[in-house]
Amino acid sequence: MNFGLSSQEPATASHFPGPFAAFVLTIGSVVAVVFATRFVMLLFGIGPSLSLLGIGEALGVGGMATIAAMRVAEPQRERLGLRGFDPSFIPWLIMLLPVMVLLSELDNVLYSLGPPPEISEELLRLQREFMGTGALATFQTAVVAIGISPVVEEWLFRGVIQQGLVAHLARVRGVLLTAGLYAIVHVAPAPSAPATLSPFLNSLLLGVVLGTVRLATGSLLAPILLSAGISALGLIALETADRFPIEGLSAPGSHTSLRLLVPSLVGVAWAFHAVTRQANAMPVALPLPGEEEKPVD
Repeated sequence: MNFGLSSQEPATASHFPGPFAAFVLTIGSVVAVVFATRFVMLLFGIGPSLSLLGIGEALGVGGMATIAAMRVAEPQRERLGLRGFDPSFIPWLIMLLPVMVLLSELDNVLYSLGPPPEISEELLRLQREFMGTGALATFQTAVVAIGISPVVEEWLFRGVIQQGLVAHLARVRGVLLTAGLYAIVHVAPAPSAPATLSPFLNSLLLGVVLGTVRLATGSLLAPILLSAGISALGLIALETADRFPIEGLSAPGSHTSLRLLVPSLVGVAWAFHAVTRQANAMPVALPLPGEEEKPVD
């Protein structure tokens, strides 16, 4: 997998954002979420909750991405991927959904390397209070995980940041750096090394998949739908665990069955290979206004 690096030079450094600006946007989005969440809490006098976090993410990440998008050169819509995509990609997106199973198994492997973290009763109580219980909690989780996070996060990372980094660094390095920044914002302090490393690696690998889909389709809609679909699949697995338990995924167990892992791995690998081939055929970046278009290969 080379994404055509050997045949395409990176575009001019005038594209926005560059690596430093991308890092500033990433850190700025985290700060913006904290301030937006805190502002809403003070304005309405409410306590922390999952729905509040969703509002903070929409305002913070979405607002940061929208402001940054104004710096992107014309044609902005094409650079940002604000268009549809070829329906022939839909089967490949469906085949990529089981990446959720593979990432879950990565969690199992990481946690098997060290003792499980101790979770106090107080921490569990706070978690239940934050997440809520019953149908309302499920609805809040669905709205945030499926409706808000995929849209605003992909808007910032695959919409604004990736197009600039790919223009500066070419395909592989641009996608990898974008995925790394995406992974940074999903890391939180945890009581054990595996619990800290797991969300970073999961987000990094998922970011590579989403970034490749973005390159291959030229559309921001495709990674948004894939990210939302993966979240929906995970939520369905958890909500139906009582009736359809999957060991190592939605039910207790050290590892997921090979009967599920092997088909998931084959399907995801096949789809990713196909998407990567298409990504290799796409231009690294549109020429800046006033530049003459350079050949892709």
